Amino acid sequence: MDSVLLCTLLLCGFGLGVAVTAVYKMCPAGWTRYRGDCYLYDDTELTWIQAELHCISNHGNLATIQNQHQYTFLRSLIFKSAGTHKRTWVGGYDGVEEGTWLWSRGTKFDFTQWGPEEPNDFEGNEDCMEINREGEDFVNDIRCGRENSFICVRRP
Repeated sequence: MDSVLLCTLLLCGFGLGVAVTAVYKMCPAGWTRYRGDCYLYDDTELTWIQAELHCISNHGNLATIQNQHQYTFLRSLIFKSAGTHKRTWVGGYDGVEEGTWLWSRGTKFDFTQWGPEEPNDFEGNEDCMEINREGEDFVNDIRCGRENSFICVRRP
């Protein structure tokens, strides 16, 4: 009886271990895991669309900001990687319709933590979102043709 119970526990345990391994996937090398997603900071300075296309080529999109915790994580990842709070693209844009912001990833855009008097569409030509403008702790709209570093996000 004891050996049957032990055998059953071992088999169930192995089955559980396989199931857990199948569900949990690792991020690719160089990517950082945060709350179920993988993030990659890239110091290469590209336009917003070039950065988005680079992220897509790596099976992702430019990063989204859903809450303060995620924003803090992104700023920390940039600082850890670049050694400074460098201007960096994230996935927000309103190029389709001015004032209607979207995430390139396709998730719901409910971000409200813009910098003072932002977004302001300065000179009618700011349709893309960056963080760390001049190293400051806020989000800004800026012209999409500017070249910034960027952060990609993807599923593991």
